[in-house]
Amino acid sequence: MNNSEYTYRTAEAKKRADRRRRNRQMRCRTFRLLAICTILIFAVSIGSIIVKASDDSNKMRTYKYYTTITIEDNDTLWSLAGRYNNGSEDTVSYVNNLININNLSSDTIHSGKNLVVYYYSTEAR
Repeated sequence: MNNSEYTYRTAEAKKRADRRRRNRQMRCRTFRLLAICTILIFAVSIGSIIVKASDDSNKMRTYKYYTTITIEDNDTLWSLAGRYNNGSEDTVSYVNNLININNLSSDTIHSGKNLVVYYYSTEAR
């Protein structure tokens, strides 16, 4: 084997070794990047679960209660809605629900009659 052939083979072997080394480095970098992304996704998921759980624990539970009242002078369904609806629903929906619950044909009510109303409270009874 002459010197130029030896030099050529040595150069080719060196190129192959460099290629293998670069490929190994790229695989290592890809693996590291994948591991970091996986850890990040896991951390964000756990963090959002913890935040969701803490949000639910701070929320006060409300209970819906029904009571019967006697209608007084100057009472209207709208005034009763203002008195018993604590903002859980809009006034129109509340009045319509009172009409349905009490089987009324209109929103006219008369003093001395009984009416079922509902309200919301955070206290369990």
